[in-house]
Amino acid sequence: MKRLLSLLYGFCVFIRNWLYDKGICQEHTSDIPIISVGNVAVGGTGKTPQTEYLLRLLSEQFKVAYLSRGYKRNTHGFVLADDTATDASIGDEAMQIHIKFPAIPVAVDEDRLHGIALLQQQIPDLQVVILDDALQHRQLRAGLNLLMTRADNLYVKDYFLPYGRLRDSITTANRANMIVVSNCPRDLKPIDKRLIEKELHILPYQQLYFTSIKYGVPYPLFPDSVNSANSKLDGSNNKSGAALLTGIADSKALYEHLRQQYPDIRVFSFADHHKFTKKDLDLLKYRNRIFTTEKDAARLLCMSELSEQMKARFYVVPIEIEFLDKQQEKQFNNKIIAYVTESNRNS
Repeated sequence: MKRLLSLLYGFCVFIRNWLYDKGICQEHTSDIPIISVGNVAVGGTGKTPQTEYLLRLLSEQFKVAYLSRGYKRNTHGFVLADDTATDASIGDEAMQIHIKFPAIPVAVDEDRLHGIALLQQQIPDLQVVILDDALQHRQLRAGLNLLMTRADNLYVKDYFLPYGRLRDSITTANRANMIVVSNCPRDLKPIDKRLIEKELHILPYQQLYFTSIKYGVPYPLFPDSVNSANSKLDGSNNKSGAALLTGIADSKALYEHLRQQYPDIRVFSFADHHKFTKKDLDLLKYRNRIFTTEKDAARLLCMSELSEQMKARFYVVPIEIEFLDKQQEKQFNNKIIAYVTESNRNS
């Protein structure tokens, strides 16, 4: 049954892309540099850490803004994040960005064209927009497209939903200028890189990059609730009774990372973007250390059901991407900066 549904889904995707490719449905461009970070598979490809990398890189030289659709928010239309923003008003991923980059304008809008127009109207000196998860948004053609794919689950080896995890055709990759293979082992051998490049059928105008995950030092989610005696996490205390609470696409790598210091850690894993409930929290009441991700933290911050005692147990594990090759990293940075510089010069 799933195979049949996948065929039907794939046929609908083909028709939609064909309408745009033939010009029957119109694509639009913008007069401002737009960088899209997307994928052709659902969840877990590292879009958000890659987006954060771009925001850090570009905010040093340019006025940059972030725009997403605000998946699973309770609002509609254009919303520009402010001090009252919550995961319910802008979505958990946008809220994560807003928390980490308070000086960068963060907005959500289902209609990306409309969202960009309003961002330009409200921020006259805007120089570049980072679009989250917009590779499938054919109505708007970004100036630079980044496609994310996991090293352990390349999109060319996958199938359409619901049999597989593909939500778009693998030919969508042809619209990408840069393809980033994420979640790579740090010791990925040159021969393995060449095999991946061959499997992905990299085109002459595309650049291929390899990145891995880098976990930072856990920090308190609610620092005001943590006293100094409990704030240090060096692995020497509380090795038992730890828990990992997640509502993301894949928590295996984070679990393996934490298990090195907390051998008895227990995982409480829910579906991606899961809205935690009091019932979920009750499962954790006997755990003296609760680790979670930054995306999950964006949802937990606004939960009224959390007691002060429970708040003191929550720690966030930050995640960043790291290029396997420093020369590749330099090349990547230069291409991104050159695109934004040139586009602003020509506008």
